[in-house]
Amino acid sequence: MQGQPRREGAAWDPGPPLRATGEGQERSRGRRPDLRSPPPLLRSFNTDTMRVDTNCSCCRPLSSHEKQLVLPCPDPKVRGRQLTLTLQLFSRCTCRSQRCGD
Repeated sequence: MQGQPRREGAAWDPGPPLRATGEGQERSRGRRPDLRSPPPLLRSFNTDTMRVDTNCSCCRPLSSHEKQLVLPCPDPKVRGRQLTLTLQLFSRCTCRSQRCGD
């Protein structure tokens, strides 16, 4: 399943765990689905507001952590240094019955 068209400042990912990449989408690899969990729902991490934008009726993150990636390109702000991207990784989500936007 392909992600929805990107909105400015948001990284889309149709399946857990959600990863804010700043560009495009990533999927978890090598993990088996948790059959006790509800099916994946569309949600995004807005890199402008640093908050989760939920585009479904129930998915909310329970835990997350940051990870830094060093990219193979130069940092335009610091000469001689590679560009570093900080990602917010969501490791657990829960489903709460409520309307979108609540």
